[in-house]
Formats: sequence, C-alpha cells, structure tokens
Amino acid sequence: MSSNHIFIFSVGPVQTFIAQARKAQDLFGGSRLLSALADKAIQAAKAQGIDITYPQQTDNNNGQNIPNQFAGIYNGNEDLATIGQTIENAVRNLFTNLAHDALKFMQAPPNFDQKAYFDQINSHLEITWFFKPYTPETYAHNYQTAERIFGGLKNIRTFTQLPEKGRKCNLDGERNVKVYRKTKDETDTARLLDKKLFTQPNQVCLWDNQPKDNDDRTHKLLQAGEGLSTVSFLKRWYKHKNLIFPSTANIALYDLFNWCDDTGKFISHLQPIGLCLGEKAEVNNNLLRFADEINGQVFYEENLTPKFFEQQGLPEGALSCVRQHVQKLPASRLKKYYAVLTFDGDSMGKIMTGNFLKPDKCNQYLHNFQKETSRLLTQFAKSVEKIITFPKGRVIYAGGDDCLALINLNHLYDVLLQVQGEFHRTVNSPLQQTFTDVLKPGFNFTFSAGIAIAHYGSPMGIALNEARRLQDKAKEDGDRNAFAIGVLKKSGETHQTCFKWEQLPHLQTITQQLQQDNFSDTFIRSLNRELALFIEVKDFINQIENSNFIRLEMQRLLERSKKSDLKNADFDAMFNALNKLLTNAQTLEFFLEALNIANYIKRQTNQPEKTAAHAY
Repeated sequence: MSSNHIFIFSVGPVQTFIAQARKAQDLFGGSRLLSALADKAIQAAKAQGIDITYPQQTDNNNGQNIPNQFAGIYNGNEDLATIGQTIENAVRNLFTNLAHDALKFMQAPPNFDQKAYFDQINSHLEITWFFKPYTPETYAHNYQTAERIFGGLKNIRTFTQLPEKGRKCNLDGERNVKVYRKTKDETDTARLLDKKLFTQPNQVCLWDNQPKDNDDRTHKLLQAGEGLSTVSFLKRWYKHKNLIFPSTANIALYDLFNWCDDTGKFISHLQPIGLCLGEKAEVNNNLLRFADEINGQVFYEENLTPKFFEQQGLPEGALSCVRQHVQKLPASRLKKYYAVLTFDGDSMGKIMTGNFLKPDKCNQYLHNFQKETSRLLTQFAKSVEKIITFPKGRVIYAGGDDCLALINLNHLYDVLLQVQGEFHRTVNSPLQQTFTDVLKPGFNFTFSAGIAIAHYGSPMGIALNEARRLQDKAKEDGDRNAFAIGVLKKSGETHQTCFKWEQLPHLQTITQQLQQDNFSDTFIRSLNRELALFIEVKDFINQIENSNFIRLEMQRLLERSKKSDLKNADFDAMFNALNKLLTNAQTLEFFLEALNIANYIKRQTNQPEKTAAHAY
C-alpha cells in the first residue's frame, strides 16, 4: 500500500566550501561544483519517483545554479531508506568520479598515495535527507514540522578526523597539500619535501615552476609556491578549460575594456599585451573573451615586476613589452575596486512553509504555491544572469532567490536598481495576482542585499564574508527589504551603511552629482567633522530639532561647495536627495557613512583622461 511522504535533501558544506577562495575562479568553480552535485541528486530523486516541489528547473538550467537543498513528494511503497541512500550514493559517486578526473589531470607519480588523496574526498561532503509522512489534509502542518526537524538534522554533523601531518592547503587551511607548484628557486626536491611540505614523496604531486612543452597542466591553476588539498584542487580545476571566469582585477577593468571597444581607442595597446602574454583571444574579434582571459593584474604598475611574473607563470620576456603598452593606457581608467553583491529572499522559510497563506486555504494551496514560487524564482534567476553581464559584471551563482555576483563599480547602482525592480516584476507581483484570494492581506515578497566594495588584491574570502555580513545587516530590521553597502579600503579603513531599497535612487543621485563635479566633496568632510560628536547619541537623528539643524547646516555647506554656474535644478536634486536619506536613515552614522561611500565611489569611477606613464 502506497503512502505520501515529504522528502527534503541537502548537500554541503556550502558557506565554507565557497568562501574558502583566493581567486574568483575558486568561487565560481565551487559554486558550479555544488550545483552539479545538487542537480545529480535531483535527477536521482526523480528516477526514484519523487515529484520535485522546489526548485522548479527549466530546460536550459544545464545543471547550473541549482540550490543545494530541494524538496519533493513521494507516493509509493518502496523502502524509504533505500531510496534516500540511492540518491546520496549518486551524489557521492559523482564527487568521487570528478576526483578521479582531477587526479588524472594532476599527472601524479606512479607511487602516489591515492588512498590519502581519496580520504580527503570521502570525508568532505555533508549530505542530509529526511522523509516525513503526510496526508492531504495535514500537508501544511507536516511540511512545517519536516522543515524544523530537517534543520535540526543538519546541525548534527559527523566528521572523520584525518590522521594528517604536514603543510596545510593554502585555501582551506584544514587538509594536507596534495598538489604543489614549485617556485623558481625550489630545485632541491628532498629539502622542499622535508623543510616546507613536511611530507613524503608519495604524498604530494609536485609541479615544475614552468610547464613543459605540451604539458596539459596549466600555471593558471596554481601559482608558484601554492599548494592545494584534494578538495580545493578539485574546486579550482572543475571545468576550468571551458568555463573561464574573470579575476577580480578583470572585473574592476571591465569598463576600460568596454570603453576601448566603444571608442576604438587604445586597442593598439591592448592587443600587444595579450600577444606578449601568449593569449590567443584577439581584442577585435572577441573582446569579451579577451577581457575574461587576460591576466588583469598586469595592468597595474605594482605588479609589473619580475617576481610577480614568475609567481603567475607569465612569460619571462614579456615584462618590458607589457609595461611599455600599459603605460600608454589612460591611468584614470585603470580602476582597482569592484563590488561583491550577494542577496536572497526575505522570510523565505516562512513563505515556503505557508505562514503568509490564509489558515483555511493553507493545506489546499500550499503545494501549488511552493511550486509556483519556485518557478518564478527560477525565472528571476535567469533574468539576473542577463542583467549582470559584461561590462556590468559577472554572476557566480544565481539560483532561485539566492545570488552571488561580482560587479564593476561604474555599473553598481544600475545593477542594483535593475535587479530590485526585476524581482518585484517577476516574482512578487505575479504571486500577489495569482494567489490574491489565498494570501494574507499585506503580503509582500522582498529581498535584501549586501554589497562589499573591495580592492582587487584583497583576499576573495574576506570580501565575500563582508558582503554576507552586510546582507545579514540588511535583514536585521523587522521589515527587511533593504540593502547594506560597505567599503573595504586597502588601508584597512571601512565604511558601511544600510537603507531600504526606496532610498537607493537618492544615493545614486548624490553620487552622480559628485561624479559630475557639481559639488566639491568638502561639504561631506565638513558634515562628518561637525557631527562626529553626536554619532554615539541615541536617536539623535530622530529628534525634529536635530534633523532641522542638520538640514540647515547641510544647505549652507552645499551652497559653499557648489560650482558657481550650477543650475538650480541640479542643486535642488542634490539637496532633495540628501533630505530623503536624512529622513529615512536609521542612525546619524548611517547617513554620514552613506555620503562617505558615495564620495568614495565617485573617486573610484571618475574618468579624467591621462596616461599611466603620468600616473606613476
């Protein structure tokens, strides 16, 4: 006799696996690898007769951007433990097979200890699955119970303690190094193994500093002196040949490449740089591929050194040629900062468990509501991938309500406004219309975002963690539906602010007025200096007399800092935008920091033309 069961499955770890990254390629590879594992689980679940509730995949997903957790309905009489284990085995087998392929790519020595290699693989995945019986009359209640139990199960983690002693991975810092690329000076292999890697010859695969002719291994995977564990190497290697992802330096330079393409200027200098570095893509024929493949770090003077070229595995004789052409480029367009954008839906747990459905309609409509919500979120994710493309940035992951992307700073506001508007148009509005009679009054599906502006040379993991922390900051307020922006300066100084989405156009207006040099930024520095003592005063900004004082002082300082020939319309636009931010700021600090961030973005995106030769 068949029975109905809710099935929930997840594969991880997620946050640590993705955040352990030195390069954007690590983030991208880790995300794609997890998506492939999740997709394998979903396909295995379907083969076992499970009807997937979410995510609702489309024909063009291609196993990409798949959430690591899914849910479905099983109606049958097969042994549940066997079904769950079959799905789990399918995921683990795929992970192991990929590790076999990565091992072949390593070209490990014949006596290489494969057991120790695969011990790292076999102890990595955290897979949880759960069946919960239900009846049509109790679906909503049982689904909510299943989610609570499943959340508890995921918190009960078992792990295998690996008996490892030796140098730890440069990415995860947990497992022993299994593949290492020598530096130019590391010619004594015995000493390298004994004094630096603390291991035996059969425990690690050593790559030469310079790849031999026709060597299928590539210096782009490992820097000189870098060592990776099996899991980290698998993430770095995964589909690296066919899935090129730009570095953070390239993202910061996207606007330069696009400007060169639009104007035709300086193409004669970009092309030789690519040829000097051995890149096959030609600027004129494939600008996007060139912009993604070229080592963007060579466009910055601080990296034009023999040591950097040796570390990156770049041709030794290319340095003077690259420097010659880089110094002819406009230094004002050699930007060094980019933004990490991460966002997800607000109150997703409550939405998917039916908390916003009318109690008398919940059991009847929850399953259809879950499926339709998932379908719309998948559609939205596809829209995000179309919005965030060259030269605006690149998406690392966009699955359902969750997104991670790298954004060129010149296009930050446009991307944020487009994505926020698309979410309402694609997800929130259709749900409100389709389930008008089912939803509780006032239902409003929103999302919150964290944006970390970082230097291209900052560790990728730090920038990502900061973006996620800011996302959590945006969700702290009860209504959520907010964005938080932070700046991580190379000097170590930080700025952060948080506002509701309705205030983003006002922040954009302030930034644009500064970018157009309609106002000197002295008024921002003066406001910070004059109001610094009041930042710690609780609710200072919420007192009418205080906010009126700030407005009067702001108007006085604006008058002093404006251009002499400024149009009244521009002054009014600036003053109105400042007033809106002031009125809607949670704290005085958030208001002042919003101005500081606007000014910082202005400094990092202004484009006065002069060549690099005059800039250094």
